[in-house]
Amino acid sequence: MKFESFLAKQPRLIPGVLKHAHVSVRSDRYQEYSQELLLLLWQEFERAAVSEQDVEAFAKRMFRFLLWRTVDMQRKTAKYQAHHQLMEKEELISCSGSAAAAGSSFDFSKFCELLDEKERALMLRLLHFPEATLAEHAACFGCSISKISRMRKNLAEKLQAAFSA
Repeated sequence: MKFESFLAKQPRLIPGVLKHAHVSVRSDRYQEYSQELLLLLWQEFERAAVSEQDVEAFAKRMFRFLLWRTVDMQRKTAKYQAHHQLMEKEELISCSGSAAAAGSSFDFSKFCELLDEKERALMLRLLHFPEATLAEHAACFGCSISKISRMRKNLAEKLQAAFSA
């Protein structure tokens, strides 16, 4: 049996797994999880060499397998986000601590003039929405999470340099 015909017989397997794992279609990670599950399903299908008679049993087994893999991916994502939010708070504390230690008066408007338009917009968004995740910021700017992370790191470095100057 070919993988394509298996998918044709089980069209709701992957969307069903994602729904059962509470991953909404509107979620930023829906497509990522869907593609990852499709690859896992294909690997397991090739490994198991499923026949026509075993399709239902294989689909049931794969539902549980894919569900647990989805939960693992969600845990990994949550752990990653928690780690990076902690790093962001530590960067902010170190920047404010160095400014207080220097005893300098910081001119925020001059600092804003040094930034380009995207950096200024990101800084304002970070200040106004401190609880938002990197994924939410990335969705707002229409770019990747890693780009937002790099931009935030560059902002922190520029802020550190402005405080130390």
